[in-house]
Amino acid sequence: MKTDYFSEIKKGSHSWNTFRNTDEGTRPVLRDINFVSEFPNPQNIYSLPELDGYDFTNCDLHGCSFRNGTYNNCKFDNSSINWADLVDAYFYKCTFIDVSMRVSKIGDGHFIKCNFTYPSDELHSVKAN
Repeated sequence: MKTDYFSEIKKGSHSWNTFRNTDEGTRPVLRDINFVSEFPNPQNIYSLPELDGYDFTNCDLHGCSFRNGTYNNCKFDNSSINWADLVDAYFYKCTFIDVSMRVSKIGDGHFIKCNFTYPSDELHSVKAN
């Protein structure tokens, strides 16, 4: 099943997101993917991978390497990104709502205009009168 998911991701974000919408309710297991080696930039062999607009909501991304890649407008909501490598990765306008990132390496990762909110936090917040 992982290979089915993998082939859909390689087709591009539109194909992946359409596939995900028809496969709603499942939790794709995408463990241990190395995005840099698996998704090279076809424009230039020296360029790092750039993934735009992918919806990885509710995915198991345990142990994945996002290292040195660029991720624009991607959704990682309600995903498990434990034991992952995000070192030197660049995330722009990505959402990480209710994400689990235990024991992940984040050193020098860039998170520009990203959303790291947890809806459950709203239940515990104190409102001023």
